[in-house]
Amino acid sequence: MFNRAGRMPSAHDNETESFGLIRNRYYLDATLMWRNVLGKNMDIRLSGNNLLNNRKHVAGQWTLDMYRPQGIAVVLGVDLRF
Repeated sequence: MFNRAGRMPSAHDNETESFGLIRNRYYLDATLMWRNVLGKNMDIRLSGNNLLNNRKHVAGQWTLDMYRPQGIAVVLGVDLRF
């Protein structure tokens, strides 16, 4: 179960029934929020997930498989307090 470097592989691929090594993955998430927009009880929030669009496989140890994350996601939210 060890790879050639003598390290324990980090991911199991159910399609090939083999283990593989997955290196580090980096993700960038950001959120901006404006409170009391135009002097009213309204907030606007702009959120972005996976802004680097990292879609490489990630190990899912709890499922003994790998998955591919979704790409960039951007959400605009408006909250009105009354």
